[in-house]
This record gives sequence, structure tokens and C-alpha cells, in this order.
Amino acid sequence: MPRRDGVLAVRETAAAKDEARLAGGGSVFWDGRFVVRAAAGSAGRRYSVRRLGGDGWSGLAAADRSLRDTAIPGAARPSLPAVFDLDGIVAVPHLGYVRGGAFSGASPAFAAAFRPAQPLVRPGFAIVDGGG
Repeated sequence: MPRRDGVLAVRETAAAKDEARLAGGGSVFWDGRFVVRAAAGSAGRRYSVRRLGGDGWSGLAAADRSLRDTAIPGAARPSLPAVFDLDGIVAVPHLGYVRGGAFSGASPAFAAAFRPAQPLVRPGFAIVDGGG
């Protein structure tokens, strides 16, 4: 989508339909884009990772108004990875959100890194000095 300072490429929310199981203390590659990790202190717990979705974003933003200050563009928020348990959203690492009382232990409880399997651009190249 066009932006004032260039172009923003975001995942269509409907296309981010994968759901992955995440064991406490483990990691999972979700939606071909993110590596999501649960801290070792959450060992023995079971979670699922799926898109935050529009309703998820609306609920979080209403419950915690400080989340509205995120620099993440609105079009990208619904397709962010969110960690769920049987009670709902536990964490959204990119927003720094962890549900109160859901986790006690090492910090951060959950992390997500953008590691797309198919990046939009090719990786850069290295210039190697032959020492000559």
C-alpha cells in the first residue's frame, strides 16, 4: 500500500491463517514469517500461535490504551503473531503485551523475530577485501 514516505508491504490478514502449537520453553516458525519463542520459565505450558486479528487488536487497544501508541502501522497489526491459551490472548510480542498474571518468570516471556522464508528483496552482498 502507498505511504507518504514510500510503500508499505503487509500480509493480508486473511492469508495469515496458520495456527501452530507452541510448548513452553520452545519455539515455532509461524506463517512462513516469524520465529516465536516461549521463555524456559513457561515449560510445561501449552500455547498456540495465530494471527492477532482485527477483533484481537480492538480488544487489546480498548483494555490497554497505551498499546495505541505503537509505531506498527494499523494495516500490519491484525496479522501480527499472537500467543493464545484457553483463556484467550496471552501475549503479542511485537506490542510488548503479556496478559497480567499469565506468566511469572524470566523476561521476556515471549519473543517473535521476523524471519521470512521468502523475503521481498534479495539479501545484500558482502564486499570482501583480499588484503592486497
